[in-house]
Amino acid sequence: MIMPFSETPQCNVAKESEDRIAHARLIKGPAPILMASDTLPGMPFQQGNNFSVSVNCESAQETERLFAALGEKGKIGMPLQDMFWGAYFGTLTDQFGVNWMFNFERPKPQNGD
Repeated sequence: MIMPFSETPQCNVAKESEDRIAHARLIKGPAPILMASDTLPGMPFQQGNNFSVSVNCESAQETERLFAALGEKGKIGMPLQDMFWGAYFGTLTDQFGVNWMFNFERPKPQNGD
C-alpha cells in the first residue's frame, strides 16, 4: 500500500511535494513488516532522519506505555493521536537519537456495528 501526500485528507502540501510518500507499508501475514514514508515537505533530508523503528502495538494502553518509556529524555515528533488510516499513532526520537513510530490499528467496525 502506498499513499502520496496528495491523497491524504489534510493535503495542504506544496505542489512539488504532492508525490512524496506519506504512508507506505509492506505486509506479509497478518501484520505490516515494513512501513515507510518520505521526509515531510519542508523537512531537509539528513542521515539518520531517513528511517524509524515501527512498533505495532496490541492496545492503546500498550502504545501509551511504550511511547512514554521510550520517549523519556527524548523528543516527541507527533503526540499519540487517532489518524485518518484508522490507527492510534505517534512518533518520537529517543534519548539516543533513534526515531520511533508507534501504531495501534483500531479494530474495524463489523457490519451492523
